[in-house]
Amino acid sequence: MGWLVGVVVVLALLVAVDRAAAWVVAGRVADGLEDDGATDVGVHVGGFPFLTQLARGELEDVTGTAGTAAVAATGDAPAPVTLDDLRFAAQDLGTRDPWRAGHVTASAVLPASSLTTLVSDATGADLQVATADGALEVTTSTFGLDVVVSVAPRVDDGHLAVGVSSVRVGPLEVSPDQLPDALAGLVTDRLDGLRVPLDLPDGVRLERVAVRDDGVRVVLSGEDVALGELAAS
Repeated sequence: MGWLVGVVVVLALLVAVDRAAAWVVAGRVADGLEDDGATDVGVHVGGFPFLTQLARGELEDVTGTAGTAAVAATGDAPAPVTLDDLRFAAQDLGTRDPWRAGHVTASAVLPASSLTTLVSDATGADLQVATADGALEVTTSTFGLDVVVSVAPRVDDGHLAVGVSSVRVGPLEVSPDQLPDALAGLVTDRLDGLRVPLDLPDGVRLERVAVRDDGVRVVLSGEDVALGELAAS
């Protein structure tokens, strides 16, 4: 019986060492992502045993979250914009910085404040973006009246695009072809079909979008992606 107790103790110690090593590596990944600009990062390394994965130099399954991450904008945007509530799952993750994954899926919320920056820069107009009733509303002003353009986000060939659904001038809903020329140009030429200028890392593609109360949740996937680039693209 003594030998059985000894075997159980040894196995328990091996499991403890294995999990401790996984915890250490998870912390290193989290620290690396925070160095790249993400905040409040939590990482979990799955799969057992971990030490054999470490010996191979490739982790089978790593998941994580971040409170915020940065995403660059193409064009003339002055600075990166914020993504909230980043969640990711990576497979075949390298064990060294830059933590390159064979495959990664991720989702994050592009908040209304970031959308305001991106859409204003892309159109060259002073706009405000908010969410309402499951849609995005883009607001500007003319002659003292608020002009509210309801737009629906969609994926267009891997890019975030928007299409105009309706236009409201003050309390009245107006057809785009009844708008003054200056507003018609903004609505039909610059907003309708606009691709929101997100500069995603190489190998990362936009898969799905959905409007939420706090912005637009984007779902991404990619191959051969460094996690640091995903957290600070």
